[in-house]
Amino acid sequence: MIKPYVIKDVFTHTMEDNLYKYLEIKMHHYIRDKDFKKIVVFGEYDRGAIISKYEKGNKKFNWQRPTAEIKQDTLLIKCPSGMDYVMHYGSLITTYLAINNRNFENVFCKVPTQKECDKLIEESNLHEINPRENVIIGYGLEALVDNSNWIGAGSFLSIDENVSNKNITFLGCKHSIWGDISNRVVKFLADQLKVKKVIYVGKVGVMDKNIVPNRYLATGNSSYIEGEFIEWDNVFEKLSDGIVKKGVHYTSPSI
Repeated sequence: MIKPYVIKDVFTHTMEDNLYKYLEIKMHHYIRDKDFKKIVVFGEYDRGAIISKYEKGNKKFNWQRPTAEIKQDTLLIKCPSGMDYVMHYGSLITTYLAINNRNFENVFCKVPTQKECDKLIEESNLHEINPRENVIIGYGLEALVDNSNWIGAGSFLSIDENVSNKNITFLGCKHSIWGDISNRVVKFLADQLKVKKVIYVGKVGVMDKNIVPNRYLATGNSSYIEGEFIEWDNVFEKLSDGIVKKGVHYTSPSI
């Protein structure tokens, strides 16, 4: 097991005071209400465990949060099996405890194996989806599709739409597909379901203070991942508009 990242002072983070609320709404109620001798965060998608009473069940996508189980004086936090997700949620917990003057030294992460991470996708209902060659995944899908007839008996829901004479499958997930989970989703779509083009819609931060949040669209054709640049064919490369900002995407286990 490894120790997660921790921010002890909100003013060393770009969110500053907003970090308090951001972390609080993501915490399981056991963490908010009680202290434990040890907290272990690991990869296991288990909706049969104790679900946080702070989950936003009124959302269609990205609403399921890590679940919990108590074993004696240890709190087990179960995340969807992604290496980045486990590290990210462990870091949320340590930082939440630290900035609220509570003990954070007792939080540990058990990083899932590649096999455990693959199992999350392979045992999901993603193989039941019959997608078109073009797929849009990520956040804000309800705002892009004016239809409530999403189908899927499991974590993934989909709907087919015709957009600008192209048949497109919109694909959403009830839990977060943070970090390397999204990598496995895209790989499964390409290798197993023969999808030709994937567009991921997400939210990004930026280090330029002159760029106001939620006022611009970001795009680009490269990411800095694990020490190297990865490039791809960007369908939005020639898009020219004042609200579009182009740059290099940097990915990390946690913000």
